[in-house]
Amino acid sequence: MVFDLLPAHRAPAHRAGSRRPPVVVGTAAARSAPVRSATVSSATVGSAPARSATVGLAAVRKAAVGSAADVLALQRTAGNRAVSGVLTAQRFAPGVAVGPVHVNHQLISVPIPAASTLQAGVPAGQRVDWSLEAGTAAIGSGTAIDTTGRVTLGADQQGGTITIKAADSTTPAATASIDVALIAAPESIASTAETGSARADEYGAAFQHTFAAPGGRSGAECEGGRVNEIFPRLPNPNGTQHRIETPFGPFTLETNNPRDVDGGWGIDASGTMTGDDNVAIGRRGLSIRPFIANASNPTPTQALPAEFTVSQDLRSVEVPTDRFRTAFATVDHKRELREDSPGAPQFVVTVNGVEHRDDYTGDAAVRNAQADAATVAVSAPGATNTVTISAESTPTGAPITFRIVGRALGCTIDPATGQLTIGTRPGTVRVRASIGRRHFDEVTVTITP
Repeated sequence: MVFDLLPAHRAPAHRAGSRRPPVVVGTAAARSAPVRSATVSSATVGSAPARSATVGLAAVRKAAVGSAADVLALQRTAGNRAVSGVLTAQRFAPGVAVGPVHVNHQLISVPIPAASTLQAGVPAGQRVDWSLEAGTAAIGSGTAIDTTGRVTLGADQQGGTITIKAADSTTPAATASIDVALIAAPESIASTAETGSARADEYGAAFQHTFAAPGGRSGAECEGGRVNEIFPRLPNPNGTQHRIETPFGPFTLETNNPRDVDGGWGIDASGTMTGDDNVAIGRRGLSIRPFIANASNPTPTQALPAEFTVSQDLRSVEVPTDRFRTAFATVDHKRELREDSPGAPQFVVTVNGVEHRDDYTGDAAVRNAQADAATVAVSAPGATNTVTISAESTPTGAPITFRIVGRALGCTIDPATGQLTIGTRPGTVRVRASIGRRHFDEVTVTITP
């Protein structure tokens, strides 16, 4: 029998193998790389038609494509390579125009990946002085911008947003600026939470991880990043379907495409995955019976608990190179059938140590058939002897049917209650307690003269 796990990431944004269509921001196609110049045009006060000497930042933001937060939100939903458009703010002085400022990468990993740069610029002919200002991230002690607009990130630079500012070299009041998101790589999983239930025909649940930045810092530094999964210990780690032999029979695991840098999950402002990891197994066909010892299964291959574990590696994506880093976390997904309390079996799915329990709903099993008297005398005229036969079901409450197998020796049995009425002939009577036709336990009663 086959137990099919429904796609591990059913939300369309995280479904295995899907890639996002091009996204258009403003009037520029979104999948161009690198991100080019700002969308707020420069203006000159004096030679141009009359205009206020100072343009308010709110008005510029309204005219711009969006804030760094807007771009991060777009990146989380559309992927690293689907981001275009930047935020530029301009402040004018009479007769002086600065900007718009542009950068080659508005989203970039920290530290900056090898062979990548963070370069700001302004239109040709403008002479500006460059500076950096803190946003959600403080400016690290080794972080600087040179006279050409090239940004160097220090070893202590943390993730978040910073602002690159250009000021006119002769009129410093005339400025333009742009926000850049520095994305720290997640270093570990800070916590895991259950976020929802599996489908009604499955055992399992949805889970989300919250990540920690390097040094155990807040995962908020990782906002705008992406992570995807790979199962390197399976025979075909780069595949999206994996057939696994388990104690419950063959099992098909469906996963994200591990080679898709736009797949998997984004990371939000709290450092948490932007979607669920659905870890489940189908209920249909999953039976407790092979693990219960009785007359029909006298030597089970394995007793309860029965489980199998699949280990998932999580890898983050480097920006803008779109390369996977080495795995920063290994998450065990355990699927287990167990019976901690007699007669109350449960299926337990565990992800990174967080358990989700479902009551077992499959076929019931029978065990421990016994007679309240193993030996009894034959019945005599006017003195009928009886013996009560009982058995246990798991889950408790399943109907059990009793019948005599082989020679009855004049005995009869109530199929529902298991009361055995002894006949007048001595010998041995075998009674079967069954759930269904092929699953049963048995007990014998000796009848003496």
